[in-house]
Amino acid sequence: MAGHFSFTRTVADGIAASVTGLLGLLGQRRALKIRAFLPAALTPVGTVSGGSGIRLAIVDRRCLYWLHQGLASEPETLAWIGSMAPGDVLYDIGANIGLFSMVAARQQQVRCIAVEPNPFSFAALCRNLLLNDLGERITPLCLALGPQRGLARLGMDSVEAGAVGSTLAADNDSRRSLGTLLLTLDDLPRSAGLPAPQHVKIDVDGIERQIVEGGTDLWASPALRSVLIETMHCSPADRSRIDALLAAAGLHAVAAESSSANTVYRRVAAASA
Repeated sequence: MAGHFSFTRTVADGIAASVTGLLGLLGQRRALKIRAFLPAALTPVGTVSGGSGIRLAIVDRRCLYWLHQGLASEPETLAWIGSMAPGDVLYDIGANIGLFSMVAARQQQVRCIAVEPNPFSFAALCRNLLLNDLGERITPLCLALGPQRGLARLGMDSVEAGAVGSTLAADNDSRRSLGTLLLTLDDLPRSAGLPAPQHVKIDVDGIERQIVEGGTDLWASPALRSVLIETMHCSPADRSRIDALLAAAGLHAVAAESSSANTVYRRVAAASA
C-alpha cells in the first residue's frame, strides 16, 4: 500500500511539474488564469460504493476514503438511518463532506442539518449537496458545538477536505487552528430557529461529552427519538457522563456488537403509574 501511494504521488508530482513548466512559457497573467481554471476542470467526481447513487467531488485524496469505504465502514449507522421516517429531522454533527447526511436525505427523505466546523471539509460538503441536488433538503452550517456559546479555536490535524480529527483546540495545542463560532446543541432549535430533530448523530473525534452537555433541553424533548454517537474516542469517564445525561432524559443505549464504534440511544417511554 505504501509503495502504491508513493508511485501515485510521484506520478502526480511529475504531471504537476510538467504543467508548471509549460505555463512558464506564457506570460504571468495568462499562466495564472489557466491555473485558476485547472482545479475545477480536473476535479474528478465518483459514485459512492454501496449502491446509494450518491456522487462525491474528489477535491482531496482523503475524499477517496468516503467514496470507496465510507458506507461499508459503518453498517450500524446505515441501519440506524434506515429506521428513520420520511419528514424526520436529523442533526448530523460532524458531517464531514456530507455522505451520511446525503444518504438520509435521499433514501429516507429526511431533512438534515449538517454541522461541520472544518472549513475545508465544509466547502466539499456544500459542493456535494449541489452535485446531488440536495440543497433543498440539507442545510449546511459551518460552526462548532460545545458546552457553551462563544468563540473558539478549531485545531486541525489536516487541511484536506474529508480529513478527520478536528477538535476544539486547547491553549497548548500545537496543531494548525482557525477561529470558529461556538454554539450549543440547544442553541440550534432555540436561538437559530431550526426545526427540532427526531434524530441526532454525533461524530466529532473526542469532544462528544462537551457537545452532549450543551444539549440538555434537546435531550428532554419528546420529539427526539434516537441518538447515535461515535464513542470509540470517549474515555470511560466521558462515556459514563454521556450515558448518565441521556438516561436522565429517557434515552438509553441499545445493545450493539462489541466491534461497533458507535452507540445508539433510543427513547424509552416512562412506565405508567
